Amino acid sequence: YRLGHKPDTVYEDAVADIRAQDVLVFFTDGFVECTNKEKEEYGNRKFIKSILKNAKAGPDEICDTIVKSAMEFYAGQPLADDLTMVVAKVSPEAAAQPVNQGAA
Repeated sequence: YRLGHKPDTVYEDAVADIRAQDVLVFFTDGFVECTNKEKEEYGNRKFIKSILKNAKAGPDEICDTIVKSAMEFYAGQPLADDLTMVVAKVSPEAAAQPVNQGAA
């Protein structure tokens, strides 16, 4: 979901089933919208493939690999947007903790 895209956007609370070893990736649209010399976007498909290909690695390696893949695709083309990403991986210890769904 894109946050802050439109000022009148209404957000809803949601609960997701997150398990041990799940990977959470938060990123700005620059990753998927920046282009190479042929004006082709990196796109959602390449971005998701890069995550899935490296999902068994640690968060730092996942992040580094996605950035490397994207930068190779852009091939030195000046970036038209920022590239910001946070990668987290759910530890078995965190997954075993009960969730308080009433907390804000």
